[in-house]
Amino acid sequence: MADHKHVFSIAKMSRLFGVSRSGYYRWLGRGPSRRATTNQQLRLAIRRAWEASARTYGSPRIHRQLTSEGWSVSRPRVARLMRAMGIASQIRRKWVATTDSGHTLPVAPNLLERRFAPARLGQVWVSDITYQAPRDGCI
Repeated sequence: MADHKHVFSIAKMSRLFGVSRSGYYRWLGRGPSRRATTNQQLRLAIRRAWEASARTYGSPRIHRQLTSEGWSVSRPRVARLMRAMGIASQIRRKWVATTDSGHTLPVAPNLLERRFAPARLGQVWVSDITYQAPRDGCI
């Protein structure tokens, strides 16, 4: 209504929307609600906890963090605010060590000695172990 008061009268818009003029003016002079103020403080605490976790925490862990700090808040509310803020846990790929060169086990001798031209077929066999991460992320 405030955006269109220069085009239409407040009385006409009040009738159209089914609200009283006095109610509109009372709402206009009122500050943010206690819930809105708390949500704003909670958003700051959520962002602080999320960034302190290197952006890896989701709503369950952030909820646990906030309750340990003394906030009385539900996990769905934390999830809703995180969604509204556009933040979510960012899962990093796990690095898998595929080679352990620092062992004391016997090492097979290098029989090929870089001679890559064998005299006949089937005389030399080689293989390779290459790690490929699975598509679904499970290891």
